[in-house]
Amino acid sequence: MLNPRTLEVLDRQKVFDSKKTYDPKLGPRQKISDEFLAAQIAGVIEASVERAAGDTVPRGHVESGPVREVPPEPPPR
Repeated sequence: MLNPRTLEVLDRQKVFDSKKTYDPKLGPRQKISDEFLAAQIAGVIEASVERAAGDTVPRGHVESGPVREVPPEPPPR
């Protein structure tokens, strides 16, 4: 998590999601179907998102100020 004002790192987490993929309908040397693999990947992604959303603890607060124009940076040379 970053401090929105200073971009200081407030919290670090290492998360490793892994899942061995095996289709019990197939033998160990047969190719897994694309549909089966896509469903397995979607499941890992959903579990990761649910955990990330559930573990989020609000810390601090955000203050908004008046809108101001930020001039664009000049192009690199």
